[in-house]
This record gives sequence, C-alpha cells and structure tokens, in this order.
Amino acid sequence: MATVAEAFAQAKKSFETGDSARAEFICRQIVAMQAGQAAVWFLLASACEHQGKVAEAGAHYRQVIRLLPDCAEAHTGLGNTYARQGQPADAEKCYREAVRLRPSDARTHYNLGVVATQQGNYQDAITHYQEAVRLDPKDVEALSNLGNVQRLLGQAEQAVASQQQALQLQPNSTTIINNLAATLVDVGRLDEAIGYFHQALRMDANLVECYNNIGQLRKQQGRLDEALANFEHALRLVPDHAAARWNRALIWLLLGDWQRGWPEYEWRWHQPGRTRPASPQPLWDGAPLNGRTILLGAEQGLGDTIQFIRYAALIKERGGNVIVECPPTLMRLLAGVRGIDQMVLANSPQPPHHVQAPLLSLPGILGTSVDTIPTGGPYLSADTTLMDHWNRFLTPLWGFKVGIAWQGNPRFCDDRQRSIPLSQFSGLASINGVRLISLQKGPGVEQLREHSQVMDLGSTLDEANGPFMDSAAIMKHLDLVICSDSAVAHLAGALGVPVWLALPLVPDWRWLLEREDTPWYPTMRLFRQKRIGDWDDVFRRIGEELRTLVEQRPKSQG
Repeated sequence: MATVAEAFAQAKKSFETGDSARAEFICRQIVAMQAGQAAVWFLLASACEHQGKVAEAGAHYRQVIRLLPDCAEAHTGLGNTYARQGQPADAEKCYREAVRLRPSDARTHYNLGVVATQQGNYQDAITHYQEAVRLDPKDVEALSNLGNVQRLLGQAEQAVASQQQALQLQPNSTTIINNLAATLVDVGRLDEAIGYFHQALRMDANLVECYNNIGQLRKQQGRLDEALANFEHALRLVPDHAAARWNRALIWLLLGDWQRGWPEYEWRWHQPGRTRPASPQPLWDGAPLNGRTILLGAEQGLGDTIQFIRYAALIKERGGNVIVECPPTLMRLLAGVRGIDQMVLANSPQPPHHVQAPLLSLPGILGTSVDTIPTGGPYLSADTTLMDHWNRFLTPLWGFKVGIAWQGNPRFCDDRQRSIPLSQFSGLASINGVRLISLQKGPGVEQLREHSQVMDLGSTLDEANGPFMDSAAIMKHLDLVICSDSAVAHLAGALGVPVWLALPLVPDWRWLLEREDTPWYPTMRLFRQKRIGDWDDVFRRIGEELRTLVEQRPKSQG
C-alpha cells in the first residue's frame, strides 16, 4: 500500500500531466485519512478548479487558509474562485490579503486590477496594473488592460503609450492592435488609427471589435453612412454585440431617427462603467399610473440629468406620484422642478414605489420625436436670495456681460472633441464693450492664469449654497452665456437664459445635425465646426455675431 507521501506524489504527477480528475480522486483519499495536510488540500482545490468545480475549489482553498493562514497562494486561489463566480468584491478581499502576504507578486496585482475594473474602480485598477507592470515589465495583459482603463478615464495619451508598449511585446496581437487604434482615434491621430485597423483586419477579417471601432472613427470624421455600414458589419458577425448596437443607436438618434434609436439606446447598460439605477420594481411601460408611485433614477452626467428632468412634469400628468433619485450635487437645484413630489439621494434607502425608470429611458418609453420634445419654457429657477446677492455684485460692472465655460469632465471619453481651450474664448474680450466672466469650476480653471482679461467667478463660488446654485443666480444677471458642451449649457438652457453652444463637427446625438437651434432649449443657439477640430472658424463666427449683438444693444444698457 502506498504511503501518504507516495500517493501525494502520484496526485501531483497526475495534475501536472493534465489528469485533474485523477489528482482529485487521490487527494480525496488522502484527506479522508489525514485531514491536516495543507498541501494536499491545496492540490485538491487546484484540481477541482481546473475541472470547473469552482465552488468546491473555493471550499478547499478555505480549508488551506484555516491550516495555513499566511499562505498567499491559497488567498489568491480563493480570490480566483470568487472572481469566476462573479463576486469581484469578495475576490478583491482575497487578493488584497495575498498582496499583503506577498507584495512582490505581479500576478495578484494584475488580478486586483481586473476586479477593480469590474467594479468601476478605475483609478484603483490603474494603480494595480501599474504595480503589476513595475514588477513584471513584460506582462502584456497588464499593459494592455492598463491602456484600456486609462482610456476609460479619458487619459488617452497615457493609454496610447501603454498599448504601444504592449504591442512591442506582442506585435501579432489583433486585440492590442485594435485597442491601440481605437485609442489613437481618441487623441485625433486618425490616419495612424485607420492604418492599424486595416492591419488587424488583414490578420483577422472577422474581428468584430475592429469594425465597431472603424465605425466610431468614421463617425468622428462625419462619414456617417460609412460608420453605420461598419456597425452593421459588426452586427452581422455578432448580432448582440453591445458596443456596435449602442453606437448604431447614437447615429440613429443624431440623424433624428428616434423611432429606431430609442429602443437601441437601452444598450447603454451594457457599456463599461454604466450601472442601471438599482430598484426591485419593474420598468414603467408608459401606461397611466393612476396614483401609483414611480421612481426616476438619475444617470450619466449632470447635464443629462438637468436636460431630462423635464419629463417629471409629463409623468405627473399621467397620474403618478413622482420620486426622483439623484446625486447630492443636484438635489437643491432640482428641488423646485414641476412634477416632482419627493427627492431622495442616490444610494440611499429607496421609498416604496411601484415602478421605476432611468431618466434617459423616458423619451423612448413616451415615444418622443424631434417634434414632441417637452419644452414649455424654463423649468429650472434660481434662488431669489442668491439672485439678489449677485445682482448687487454684477449690476455695477460695465459692459455686455458674457459668462463662459470651456471645459467638461475630462474623464468623459469624448472630452477631447467637446472641450475647448480657453484661448478661443478669451479672444472675444477684444470686442469693444464685452466683459468675459468665467463660470468654469474644477478642471480647466488653471488656464485662467494666462488670461487676465477674463473675470474669474467660477472658482470663487460658494459650494455651501449647493453646486450650480450660484451659477444659476449669476446666469440670470448675464447678457449671454457661451460655452462648450457641458452641464453649464444645460443649466443655461433650462433656466431660459440666452446661451450659445460651440459644438464639434459631429456632436453628441442630442444636438442633431446642421441646424442652428435645438428643440431642447428655445434660448440656445448652436455654432458647429465645419471641419474636424477647427475651433478657429467657430469662434470667428461667434465673434462676428457677438460684435453685432453688442452694437445693436441700446446704449442705455451698455
């Protein structure tokens, strides 16, 4: 009869030669006789994991940890089983313990990057991927994933560098080539990008991600028919390819084909970083509410919430009790919106409700077309006390007062296309009689150091009043707001103040194409690029129109 050591040696040999089932069988016999053998439990866990018996493997790794609490490999193995069962938070705890016990293990840092990405903790993911690469500079997966997460955070230049490093290590990887090309699109290096896309397709003509990314490139160039053709090609290969369906929906919406666009817009929930507002209740189907309570969940950016909160009044007309769940940033600003019965903070306990709907699903649920957008005048108002305060400050100032904002959220994937250097705006200060007032807060305010002709109010606003509250009060005392596509534009439009919006060649879908007005905001005027990246022409036209507007103003208002 074989000794325990001999049996364990047989089990190890079976495992190493790919016979995990025999290794499991032998290990089970050993632990039945001697349950205190941590090495045997570890091999049993590994054998089960290799056979897809993930829950059993986890139980065996836990047994190893009971016997050897400081076994880093067991904590890593247990983390792997949690990860495979779709439990990233539990996996993260295991990986963190493994890293504490063995901080030089590059692969565990990589694993932490993966689970952080799955949970939307992108900055943590970057930290762990960078540590993995520091410990193992040839870790292609860590470099490639690092680039992907940097891209999600809008760190496009860093993402290009990471993907290029990965490609040097694995030059025949179509996945890395495609990811690098997609990131080059983000930084505007379109010719390089298309070359890489074609290289990837020469290696694999069925690379669905490549067709999706070429579609995005063609969209950015304004070649919408070609973009749609590439998305359709991707969907012929993989009919439920979430990114291609989402991107196709955005073009349909941009073209005003909202009947087809709204249903496909729901594919946004399958995009990285998008989490559907949590609620145990069913999605509202648009039927009369007859006294039932509906929970509306804010989503996406602050500007999106400001734009689509207008639907609360429409839903109230359908006989519902309307509760809005939104981030603290907007609680005070939205409190007076018509149709809202109650507001609750996002991620707080939800009041009882019968149905729910994310805010940006409402146009589709209600069948909104370009001609049926609910407007009805301003639907936000400024605080009267703050208006009095800013009236005392602004009224004595000379000139035609123009509020400006140039920078959106830099973490937004298309921020490079929509945000504009302050230098483009500051040129407007040379127009006789014009006074520029900055409404910019956060990223972008550092540019003011080089433009002394712009009065900075944005960085001095009192957050204690609630974000946007001072901005709203200031806007009501300005002659005009000129801005890039950000929450400031939506705030001005919802307040009903005159606002000019500078847009890239192919803007966000909500601004449609070609027209100089928008059905979303009656007081808004659109100034579009005619050539990709050409802000000079946009601001030349804005300057001409602003000069005319100031000259036509009655002298008594100067």
